[in-house]
Amino acid sequence: IQAQLVQKALVAITADVNADTDIDLTFGTDADWTDADPAQRELYLNGQLLAEGANSGANKDWYPGASAGRIKLEFALAPGDILQAILRAG
Repeated sequence: IQAQLVQKALVAITADVNADTDIDLTFGTDADWTDADPAQRELYLNGQLLAEGANSGANKDWYPGASAGRIKLEFALAPGDILQAILRAG
């Protein structure tokens, strides 16, 4: 299915989230996000496109979390922040 659709997820932050904390993007099939090619994934914070890194040492905005469909950010989030994840068809 992932090869045929563009999938989107929206996460509204309701409490403080520390840097380097797993955030679930709430995709129906989390493996679609995790297994996708990096060129297919886009992550926005409050409308700003974020750069993906392979891990925390890459010094990018975000990197994969501890399990499928999760990410970690290099910085903290505050209530009212909005994450939007887009998975392009591949």
